[in-house]
Amino acid sequence: MDGFDSEFQDPRLIRQFPNDSYNKNLGDAEVIGAEFEFSMSLTEGLFWRFGGDVKDTEVQEGALAGNQLVFAPEYSINTGLDYTFGLTDGMDMTLHGDVSWVGEQYANGANDDNRLIPAYHMANARVVLNSTSETSWNAALWVRNLTNEANLTNISHLRQDYFYSPPRSIGVEFGWQY
Repeated sequence: MDGFDSEFQDPRLIRQFPNDSYNKNLGDAEVIGAEFEFSMSLTEGLFWRFGGDVKDTEVQEGALAGNQLVFAPEYSINTGLDYTFGLTDGMDMTLHGDVSWVGEQYANGANDDNRLIPAYHMANARVVLNSTSETSWNAALWVRNLTNEANLTNISHLRQDYFYSPPRSIGVEFGWQY
């Protein structure tokens, strides 16, 4: 676990207008928080990870004093499980799943309600076939955004353009170590 208390002098904020954009100094800001990570073997072949952060951000002076910094959620949490087991002599399989949660966050320095990105979650899965012989290879089937969530991840400053997480994707990977 790590704790932090960081002060920033004049961080920049991008200001956008119909025909132009420019960087503007925001005024001093502070971020106080903690990060944590934990992992352990639950049983033979079953491994668990858990981590995240909590933070409080605040602009301390200027026109936006008291507001949160942009794209700075108060929390994010992630957890995952890996289960590895033998299939045959020289071959094993790993089943993996993970979930992450991200708290609500503002997409602009004014902290306007119409630029508030809601909290969201994302789940992923992966199955890996591993050769454990001298010429090691692996093959994996993965799914990102397992539940096919359309999570809002950004709102443009200039217009009300909304950006969402990519839809569910499925893929395969092959690897060879020599």
